[in-house]
Amino acid sequence: MSKDIFHILAVDDHPIVLEGILTILNQQESLTCSGISDISKLPSLLNRSRFDMYLLDLEYPQCDGIALIQQIRKVDPKGRILIYSMHDEPWVLAKLCNLNINGFVVKNAPTRQLVAAIDSIRNGQDFFTPDIYEFIHKKDTLHIPHNGNIFDLSEREIEVLKYLAQGYSTEKIAEKLFLSKNTIQTYRKRLMIKLQAKNVAEAIMKGKDWL
Repeated sequence: MSKDIFHILAVDDHPIVLEGILTILNQQESLTCSGISDISKLPSLLNRSRFDMYLLDLEYPQCDGIALIQQIRKVDPKGRILIYSMHDEPWVLAKLCNLNINGFVVKNAPTRQLVAAIDSIRNGQDFFTPDIYEFIHKKDTLHIPHNGNIFDLSEREIEVLKYLAQGYSTEKIAEKLFLSKNTIQTYRKRLMIKLQAKNVAEAIMKGKDWL
């Protein structure tokens, strides 16, 4: 492969989405993007070719996106991986904490963010929005449970949980605690991970011992 051209493989099982990705990326300078929608064909493709970057979703009908990342890493450990997915929930991000990925862009983000992510990774820098970076790269400070055990909640997290149980919105909790909305959102995400909850109602139920 040419050293001057950056080669990307986009893997998406939705042909329309894949076509859009290819159209956008193949318009970029010194960049070429190939696509595959049938995951079953990926092993044979990887036996024949290597790519500078793999653009992956996290959900496929044929296999789990995490397993796909691990599969690619086994055959191409140096290939860079950019996740392009609608799934940015805390319990999904927690699964990525021990995987060596280079970036994450949410599918509903502006197209320019995807292009910016590719440019950053191409130039040797990872690309994550601040909240996603915190989850994936600061797992020790977030005390993400790896063994299924629930960690103790901090005093501030308990405060946020109590307000959530009372039906307060993120904005109202921020006003009550004199904190920014983004800070409260971070506490909410920490609660979801620590309590292994998929939504606020489940977090309240699992956190009843702190209420």
